[in-house]
Amino acid sequence: MKATTFLHGFALTFLIRALAADSSSRLHETQLPRAMHTAMTDRARVTVGLRTSDISGADHRALQAAVDYIASLGGGTVEIGEGDFLMRDSLHLRPNVTVRGQGAKTILRKDKASVSVLTLDGDYGEEQVTVKSPAGFSVGDGVAIWDKNAGGFHTTVARITGRSGNTFAISLPLNTDCQVDQRTAR
Repeated sequence: MKATTFLHGFALTFLIRALAADSSSRLHETQLPRAMHTAMTDRARVTVGLRTSDISGADHRALQAAVDYIASLGGGTVEIGEGDFLMRDSLHLRPNVTVRGQGAKTILRKDKASVSVLTLDGDYGEEQVTVKSPAGFSVGDGVAIWDKNAGGFHTTVARITGRSGNTFAISLPLNTDCQVDQRTAR
């Protein structure tokens, strides 16, 4: 009991001393919510390209890495160099990130699509699908999964995150039930 009283007394003494000190904030020390901070004149910038750039690569993975990096710094610019960049997934944009190419000299080219029917029913909320023909599907690729009876609604757009034979893990849960004879993965 005396230890508890001591701790409470110590905390109260510390609090009184802290309040007695000059704790008024100065203009440059004011903490504001992020949305109220002064606009910065210099923001993060990273280049992506085939050769001389901060991030080297010729596909969606290099571009996405650059976008995610700039987003982690609160925003800025991703500058894509000249060349053809093969897109096996969408470029997932982030808030406060500007992506710039070199006009007609920067080409984001969609890769050839692979298509297969599913061989096992996919239930709403599941995060894997089993396809009949796995050729052309790879971990890291973007994928769209739908049931033909949904009329274009409830398409799941996700990324393949793993593979075991003909079964693929996906980054998002299925938006609807997909019946074996009604669904297709692309």
